[in-house]
Amino acid sequence: MKYTYTNETLYHHGILGQKWGVRRFQNEDGSYTEAGKRRRRSDSYSDDYKQYKTLKKKNYKSMSNKELQDYNNRARLEQEYHRLKPNAFQKGLKIVAGASVAILTVNQLYQNSDTLIKNGKKILDGFSLYEILLQRDHI
Repeated sequence: MKYTYTNETLYHHGILGQKWGVRRFQNEDGSYTEAGKRRRRSDSYSDDYKQYKTLKKKNYKSMSNKELQDYNNRARLEQEYHRLKPNAFQKGLKIVAGASVAILTVNQLYQNSDTLIKNGKKILDGFSLYEILLQRDHI
C-alpha cells in the first residue's frame, strides 16, 4: 500500500482573533479608533522634525533664507548623528575585522613555526646551558 503525503495546511501567524483585512487601529472610513489615537500620540515627533519634514517637501526656490537655514541645519545634524552613531553592521564589521587579524596572525605563526623552532635549536646548540644561565643573570 502506497501513501502519499501532501502538506495542505494553512499557517497563520497574525494576531489571534483578528479578522482578515481588518485593521486594528483604523475604522473602515480611515479614521483612527481610540487605540489608534493613543498609538499615534505615543509616536509623536519633535516640532523641529515636523518642520523639517514639511520643509523637505518644499522647493528650495520657494523657501525663505530662515527656512533654508533651518532645513540645512537639521539635515547636517542628522547626518552627523548617523555618522557618529555606529549601527549594528558597523559594529559587526569591527568585530569581524579584529577576529580576522587574530586569525591571520595565528596562521602566520603556524606557517613559520618550523623555521622558528629550527632557529631556536640552532641558538641553543651554540650555547651551553651554563652560558645561557650566566647571560640571563647578567642582564
